[in-house]
Amino acid sequence: MANSVVVTEFYSVTYIKVRLSRKILRLLALHPIFISRKPKDLTDHSNRNSAAPTLWAPRCFCATLRAMKKGFDFIGVAVTTMCHDGRGKYLLEHRSDKCRDEHFTWSPVGSGGIKFGETIEEAIHREVKEECNASVVAIEKLGIREVFREIDGKITHWIQHDFKVEIDPTEVQINEPEKCLELKWFALEDFPEPQHSQFPYFLKKYKDKL
Repeated sequence: MANSVVVTEFYSVTYIKVRLSRKILRLLALHPIFISRKPKDLTDHSNRNSAAPTLWAPRCFCATLRAMKKGFDFIGVAVTTMCHDGRGKYLLEHRSDKCRDEHFTWSPVGSGGIKFGETIEEAIHREVKEECNASVVAIEKLGIREVFREIDGKITHWIQHDFKVEIDPTEVQINEPEKCLELKWFALEDFPEPQHSQFPYFLKKYKDKL
């Protein structure tokens, strides 16, 4: 169900009717600024036949209800995994135009944001499995980078935990064909171009560890 808001005037206070999914509703209902029924005599001009659950709150408290994006509205924390086969070959992905950004560039496989309640190691296993289907054999910490990038005119801010990750090469396959044009193994000296904008910085920082 799509989330929505309806603005309604009542005396000198503007109230907002917030129609949300039931999961989000259960969380917000615990907050004292929200009421489950509209203020007395408040006229509701929204769809009366809608069965969607609703809450009411003064408009000033609803400014932060918009979806906040990791890396844009707050610092994102992620893992970057340099996957290898244990014999000197590294797995790279060729990004499609369906990726969020950096289209048609080459980048490491299995990198992404850490979810709330998830350990860093769990994030590594999940990301690698999601993107290339492979099981993780061994994990080696490389370091941490603070990354600032501009995407669509907006500055992003991420803390990247970087790892060298050995995976089972026999299990590798493309799990996200809409985002990945191809997966390919390369020796370090044969990495293709063009590369993701952060990839050269990654390689320079860890050249003695790869």
